[in-house]
Amino acid sequence: MNSRRPVHSISSALMPELTLAHLQLGNLLLQEGDAAGARAEFEAAVEQERTNEMAWRALAYARKAAGDRRAAMATLRQALQACPDSVVLRNSLAWELATDPATSLEGLGESEALAEECVARDPENAGYHDTWAAVLARQGRFGEARERAVRALQLARKNGSARDVEMVERNLRRYEADQPYTEP
Repeated sequence: MNSRRPVHSISSALMPELTLAHLQLGNLLLQEGDAAGARAEFEAAVEQERTNEMAWRALAYARKAAGDRRAAMATLRQALQACPDSVVLRNSLAWELATDPATSLEGLGESEALAEECVARDPENAGYHDTWAAVLARQGRFGEARERAVRALQLARKNGSARDVEMVERNLRRYEADQPYTEP
Protein backbone atom coordinates (compact mmCIF):
# COMPACT_ATOMS: atom_id res chain seq x y z
CA MET A 1 0.00 0.00 0.00
CA ASN A 2 2.82 2.44 0.78
CA SER A 3 4.24 1.86 -2.69
CA ARG A 4 1.07 3.41 -4.18
CA ARG A 5 1.24 6.62 -2.17
CA PRO A 6 4.09 8.18 -4.18
CA VAL A 7 2.31 7.38 -7.45
CA HIS A 8 -0.91 8.87 -6.13
CA SER A 9 0.94 11.96 -4.90
CA ILE A 10 2.61 12.41 -8.26
CA SER A 11 -0.72 11.94 -10.02
CA SER A 12 -2.39 14.49 -7.74
CA ALA A 13 0.44 16.96 -8.23
CA LEU A 14 0.19 16.63 -12.02
CA MET A 15 -3.60 16.86 -12.12
CA PRO A 16 -3.79 20.55 -13.11
CA GLU A 17 -1.18 20.02 -15.84
CA LEU A 18 -2.99 16.94 -17.18
CA THR A 19 -6.29 18.81 -17.16
CA LEU A 20 -4.71 21.71 -19.00
CA ALA A 21 -3.17 19.33 -21.56
CA HIS A 22 -6.58 17.75 -22.22
CA LEU A 23 -8.14 21.21 -22.58
CA GLN A 24 -5.46 22.42 -24.96
CA LEU A 25 -5.64 19.31 -27.13
CA GLY A 26 -9.43 19.45 -27.10
CA ASN A 27 -9.36 23.07 -28.25
CA LEU A 28 -6.96 22.20 -31.08
CA LEU A 29 -9.18 19.32 -32.19
CA LEU A 30 -12.24 21.55 -32.07
CA GLN A 31 -10.48 24.14 -34.24
CA GLU A 32 -9.71 21.37 -36.73
CA GLY A 33 -13.38 20.38 -36.79
CA ASP A 34 -12.97 17.17 -34.81
CA ALA A 35 -15.80 17.65 -32.31
CA ALA A 36 -15.78 13.96 -31.30
CA GLY A 37 -12.05 14.00 -30.54
CA ALA A 38 -12.42 17.29 -28.69
CA ARG A 39 -15.30 15.88 -26.68
CA ALA A 40 -13.15 12.92 -25.61
CA GLU A 41 -10.38 15.25 -24.44
CA PHE A 42 -12.80 17.48 -22.55
CA GLU A 43 -14.42 14.43 -20.95
CA ALA A 44 -10.95 13.36 -19.77
CA ALA A 45 -10.37 16.85 -18.37
CA VAL A 46 -13.65 16.71 -16.45
CA GLU A 47 -12.81 13.24 -15.12
CA GLN A 48 -9.38 14.49 -14.09
CA GLU A 49 -10.72 17.57 -12.30
CA ARG A 50 -14.49 17.46 -11.61
CA THR A 51 -14.70 21.03 -10.30
CA ASN A 52 -12.97 22.70 -13.26
CA GLU A 53 -15.69 24.91 -14.74
CA MET A 54 -13.59 25.62 -17.83
CA ALA A 55 -13.44 21.89 -18.58
CA TRP A 56 -17.21 21.56 -18.16
CA ARG A 57 -17.90 24.55 -20.44
CA ALA A 58 -15.54 23.17 -23.07
CA LEU A 59 -17.27 19.78 -22.92
CA ALA A 60 -20.69 21.41 -23.33
CA TYR A 61 -19.41 23.46 -26.27
CA ALA A 62 -17.96 20.36 -27.95
CA ARG A 63 -21.27 18.55 -27.59
CA LYS A 64 -23.05 21.54 -29.09
CA ALA A 65 -20.49 21.71 -31.92
CA ALA A 66 -21.19 18.03 -32.62
CA GLY A 67 -24.85 18.94 -33.11
CA ASP A 68 -26.22 17.74 -29.78
CA ARG A 69 -27.50 20.84 -28.04
CA ARG A 70 -29.59 18.79 -25.58
CA ALA A 71 -26.44 16.97 -24.45
CA ALA A 72 -24.68 20.32 -24.11
CA MET A 73 -27.42 21.60 -21.81
CA ALA A 74 -27.39 18.34 -19.83
CA THR A 75 -23.62 18.76 -19.46
CA LEU A 76 -24.10 22.28 -18.09
CA ARG A 77 -26.65 20.97 -15.60
CA GLN A 78 -24.15 18.30 -14.47
CA ALA A 79 -21.49 20.98 -14.26
CA LEU A 80 -23.65 23.04 -11.91
CA GLN A 81 -23.97 20.01 -9.65
CA ALA A 82 -20.17 19.73 -9.55
CA CYS A 83 -19.63 23.51 -9.32
CA PRO A 84 -22.79 24.85 -7.64
CA ASP A 85 -21.43 28.35 -7.06
CA SER A 86 -20.28 28.97 -10.63
CA VAL A 87 -21.81 32.10 -12.12
CA VAL A 88 -20.07 31.35 -15.43
CA LEU A 89 -21.79 27.97 -15.74
CA ARG A 90 -25.15 29.49 -14.75
CA ASN A 91 -24.78 32.08 -17.48
CA SER A 92 -23.78 29.42 -20.02
CA LEU A 93 -26.91 27.40 -19.27
CA ALA A 94 -29.07 30.54 -19.32
CA TRP A 95 -27.63 31.44 -22.75
CA GLU A 96 -28.19 27.96 -24.19
CA LEU A 97 -31.78 27.90 -22.96
CA ALA A 98 -32.44 31.44 -24.21
CA THR A 99 -31.01 30.93 -27.69
CA ASP A 100 -32.35 27.45 -28.39
CA PRO A 101 -35.46 27.78 -30.57
CA ALA A 102 -36.85 24.59 -29.01
CA THR A 103 -36.80 25.91 -25.43
CA SER A 104 -40.24 25.88 -23.83
CA LEU A 105 -41.80 28.75 -21.89
CA GLU A 106 -40.85 26.91 -18.72
CA GLY A 107 -37.25 26.67 -19.93
CA LEU A 108 -37.26 30.38 -20.72
CA GLY A 109 -38.45 31.04 -17.17
CA GLU A 110 -35.54 29.00 -15.85
CA SER A 111 -33.20 30.87 -18.17
CA GLU A 112 -34.47 34.22 -16.93
CA ALA A 113 -34.00 33.21 -13.29
CA LEU A 114 -30.43 32.08 -14.02
CA ALA A 115 -29.61 35.27 -15.97
CA GLU A 116 -31.10 37.50 -13.30
CA GLU A 117 -29.03 35.72 -10.64
CA CYS A 118 -25.85 36.15 -12.71
CA VAL A 119 -26.45 39.89 -13.06
CA ALA A 120 -27.20 40.19 -9.35
CA ARG A 121 -23.93 38.45 -8.51
CA ASP A 122 -21.82 40.36 -11.06
CA PRO A 123 -23.66 43.51 -12.21
CA GLU A 124 -20.65 44.83 -14.17
CA ASN A 125 -20.46 41.82 -16.52
CA ALA A 126 -21.69 42.78 -20.00
CA GLY A 127 -22.12 39.16 -21.02
CA TYR A 128 -24.55 38.46 -18.20
CA HIS A 129 -26.68 41.46 -19.20
CA ASP A 130 -26.53 40.31 -22.83
CA THR A 131 -27.79 36.86 -21.82
CA TRP A 132 -30.66 38.38 -19.85
CA ALA A 133 -31.54 40.54 -22.87
CA ALA A 134 -31.63 37.42 -25.07
CA VAL A 135 -34.04 35.76 -22.63
CA LEU A 136 -36.31 38.79 -22.53
CA ALA A 137 -36.38 38.99 -26.32
CA ARG A 138 -37.26 35.30 -26.61
CA GLN A 139 -40.17 35.99 -24.24
CA GLY A 140 -41.34 38.78 -26.55
CA ARG A 141 -40.44 41.47 -24.01
CA PHE A 142 -38.50 43.55 -26.52
CA GLY A 143 -38.62 46.86 -24.64
CA GLU A 144 -36.98 45.26 -21.61
CA ALA A 145 -34.58 43.37 -23.88
CA ARG A 146 -33.49 46.65 -25.48
CA GLU A 147 -32.93 48.27 -22.07
CA ARG A 148 -30.89 45.31 -20.87
CA ALA A 149 -28.90 45.23 -24.14
CA VAL A 150 -28.15 48.96 -23.84
CA ARG A 151 -26.72 48.28 -20.38
CA ALA A 152 -24.70 45.36 -21.78
CA LEU A 153 -23.38 47.65 -24.51
CA GLN A 154 -22.34 50.31 -21.99
CA LEU A 155 -20.45 47.71 -19.97
CA ALA A 156 -18.90 46.12 -23.07
CA ARG A 157 -17.62 49.52 -24.20
CA LYS A 158 -16.22 50.16 -20.74
CA ASN A 159 -14.75 46.73 -19.94
CA GLY A 160 -14.99 44.48 -22.98
CA SER A 161 -13.28 43.84 -26.24
CA ALA A 162 -14.23 45.19 -29.66
CA ARG A 163 -15.68 41.74 -30.40
CA ASP A 164 -17.94 41.96 -27.33
CA VAL A 165 -19.13 45.42 -28.37
CA GLU A 166 -19.87 44.21 -31.90
CA MET A 167 -21.83 41.18 -30.66
CA VAL A 168 -23.96 43.22 -28.24
CA GLU A 169 -24.61 45.88 -30.92
CA ARG A 170 -25.75 43.15 -33.34
CA ASN A 171 -28.10 41.70 -30.71
CA LEU A 172 -29.45 45.16 -29.84
CA ARG A 173 -30.31 45.77 -33.51
CA ARG A 174 -32.30 42.52 -33.50
CA TYR A 175 -34.24 43.58 -30.42
CA GLU A 176 -34.90 47.01 -31.92
CA ALA A 177 -36.50 45.16 -34.83
CA ASP A 178 -38.50 43.01 -32.37
CA GLN A 179 -36.54 39.88 -33.32
CA PRO A 180 -35.06 37.48 -30.77
CA TYR A 181 -31.62 35.98 -31.13
CA THR A 182 -31.57 32.22 -31.58
CA GLU A 183 -28.92 29.75 -32.63
CA PRO A 184 -29.54 26.63 -34.71
